[in-house]
Amino acid sequence: AAGLGLLMGWMFGTQAWLGYPATQISSMLPILLLALGVDFSFHGLNRWRMLAVEAGGHELARLDAGWSSIRALRPALGLATVTTMVAFGTAAFSSIQDLAEWGRLAVIYIFEAYLLLGVFTVVLRSGMSVKSRDPQAKLTQKMRAFGVLQVRHPWSFTLALLIITAVAWVIGQPDTDFDVHDYLDSNSRMVRSIDIADALFDESNQGEPGIVLVETKEDGDLANFETLAALDALMTHIRAKDWTYGDATIIDLIRWQMRLTASGGSGFRPTRIDAQTSLPTDSGELRMMLRDIATRGTMDPANPRAFASTRAVKAMARIDSESGRLTMLSLPIKVEKAEDWAWMGKFQENLEETIAEHLNLDEGLKATLTGNSFRRFVYVNAMTESFQSSIYLAIAACLVVLLLVLRDFRLSILTIAPVVAVSLWLNAGMNFFGASLNLVTLQVASLAIGLGLDFAIHVTQGIREQRARYPEKGLAAWVSHMMGHTGSALFASGITDILGFSVLMLSIMPMFTMFSKVMIAMVFLALAACLFCLPALIALFGGLERSIKSLKPTETKAL
Repeated sequence: AAGLGLLMGWMFGTQAWLGYPATQISSMLPILLLALGVDFSFHGLNRWRMLAVEAGGHELARLDAGWSSIRALRPALGLATVTTMVAFGTAAFSSIQDLAEWGRLAVIYIFEAYLLLGVFTVVLRSGMSVKSRDPQAKLTQKMRAFGVLQVRHPWSFTLALLIITAVAWVIGQPDTDFDVHDYLDSNSRMVRSIDIADALFDESNQGEPGIVLVETKEDGDLANFETLAALDALMTHIRAKDWTYGDATIIDLIRWQMRLTASGGSGFRPTRIDAQTSLPTDSGELRMMLRDIATRGTMDPANPRAFASTRAVKAMARIDSESGRLTMLSLPIKVEKAEDWAWMGKFQENLEETIAEHLNLDEGLKATLTGNSFRRFVYVNAMTESFQSSIYLAIAACLVVLLLVLRDFRLSILTIAPVVAVSLWLNAGMNFFGASLNLVTLQVASLAIGLGLDFAIHVTQGIREQRARYPEKGLAAWVSHMMGHTGSALFASGITDILGFSVLMLSIMPMFTMFSKVMIAMVFLALAACLFCLPALIALFGGLERSIKSLKPTETKAL
């Protein structure tokens, strides 16, 4: 508890000291680090208790056991810390600022968690008395028996792992979406207002505003007949498909200005007009008209309600007030189902195809779909893709670290295999139960790599440690001893994580309740894969006993 409390203070202080703002994504990091910190402290304190009791439990034995447990766990905890820093730190290379800051902070926080929970808590505890009775004796006995069962019947556990992973692969991962109800209390004033607005939009088929932003190069000019005629045809097509509210564009304002000057109003009156589009064909005359519109606004004499002030003109176009050069304009569109991610993807595709039919985007023109709906759609999709790509990078980077430290290709692959399986299981489970990938659930996949790989490393390293201590006893004894201390510590750590994350289900914020459910599932699956499948995989494919038998007696003694 003291280590976790200090860790929270260190994390908030580090974020403030580095000047990183508190965002929705970074605010989830302390919750994630609690799980990792509990894992570190359980292993350190469990090993310390065992060594202290074995040495008699007096003061010198307790102090010596503290440093001995830190040294003994340094390979496992050190490797787990490095791989977790790599797994989370890959997000620091993202082009999305929030995600990059999340990755940088995670690396610092993980190192702080190791210092406080892996070292400080053990040193602090070594100054206190210890009871000789093992409170986990029954759990230890059951864990030992289950470890031996995996060694004797490895194919049963391995086939179960393969079948579940295959089913998860077939189910696939859920879609990405953005629903405000996933982030805010459904009874809050903001959500109720959004629901009422959505209901009104649905009844009147209004949807949500969007914009087609058309720009040109620095030296370009949209004020020419060919470009404006193409844009006018595009807007006619959009209106025919009912993809807009019918608001006026800068092209409509040009027609208003022509009618205004024709009826005696002030301003430049063009002389060369296309009969079909009713637009000036001379670029110089177009710029003169646009300059009048930008400086004085305009109106439609045939409709007194059709009026555009200079502020309204600036909102829909960028016009140089001296030369009349037009460098940017906006075309208003309507997004009917902005919260439906599948519909948004299809709508964006159809709209981009329609734009490509009318505009030659290779000649200095650029058309961008924007507005709140498109910005949200692009941001969440980019965040999803960036998170997923960072996860793939994290798996590859962690595998490299495992190879460098373990120096055993088979053990490295076997250690990371359950972690990859857990990621697939999580995605399939969310898809099966109708959950979606969003800014909250995406972080669980990263933690599945970080925390899940910690579990796996402790199991693998625990078996290797027992193999080094008792090379003559065989794999069943190695796994049994590992399950007795490392396995029981992992089990206790996982149960504590589950209980801790269960508290978040009491929150009124759907974001936290959803995060709690997915985190509980992740911890449970990671424990199951690492404790109940990984030893069986090592028994089948690890080759630990064969490598021991191939050593000479002198080498075995040295090992």
